[in-house]
Amino acid sequence: MVVLVTVACIIALSLVTEVFIPHSKYTKAVDLLNNSNFSESRTLFSELGDYKDSADMVNECYYQQALALANEAKYDNARTLFSSLGVYKDSESQILATYYTEGEEYMKIRKYSDAATYFAKAGSYNDAASKANTAQTYISYESAEKEFTEGNLNSAYEIYKKLPTDFEDVKERISLIEPYLSMCGEWEEVEETNYIYN
Repeated sequence: MVVLVTVACIIALSLVTEVFIPHSKYTKAVDLLNNSNFSESRTLFSELGDYKDSADMVNECYYQQALALANEAKYDNARTLFSSLGVYKDSESQILATYYTEGEEYMKIRKYSDAATYFAKAGSYNDAASKANTAQTYISYESAEKEFTEGNLNSAYEIYKKLPTDFEDVKERISLIEPYLSMCGEWEEVEETNYIYN
């Protein structure tokens, strides 16, 4: 009888430590992950070792944290986590997506050089190549506008002519400058001389 009770206790203890506790810990880790508590969730999944898909869930914690960071516009941190995941899910594509999103944000605030850089880093993601070209067009347009405003009509004209005529007011600017091109040339600054007549 004592032997049976001992065996029953061992089986019960084994069930508690190998089934109920890990299941409870796993459920808690999932709940933590669902509530964006990535660090604690990752710790619990790590402690569970090979229980169910705990090892894969550690990566899922990193992945979900990287997505959250990207949504908070913490792109460098998000890219670091996505990079550490290698080919897990669509991590590589998510890296490109963060560059693309950053490019769009720079376009909105008219920082076209930065936008072009980030769209280029986005590579083949979505329409990044087209957006990079648009950003480059704006860079050229701004350069032409600067030349135009400073009175450098030849330089402005040359830049405008390389731009699509349906872009912004390029066609109008070209039409405005063309009549004056024949009057433009190289100008030299001459010191003013005051003559005194006796």
